[in-house]
Amino acid sequence: MRDYSDIIDKERPVHDGDEFSYRHPKMAEQDRAKIFAPFAALKTVPGEELPEQ
Repeated sequence: MRDYSDIIDKERPVHDGDEFSYRHPKMAEQDRAKIFAPFAALKTVPGEELPEQ
């Protein structure tokens, strides 16, 4: 297993106007919600049963 001690305290990289940000533009929050919304259905409250279909 890898020891991440060399990177654990580093700041998150900021890509502002460089080649990376040009190739990978930041996704709009509305679009992110569309992608991850189906996963919200997988969350359940502990002890609660799933609804029957």
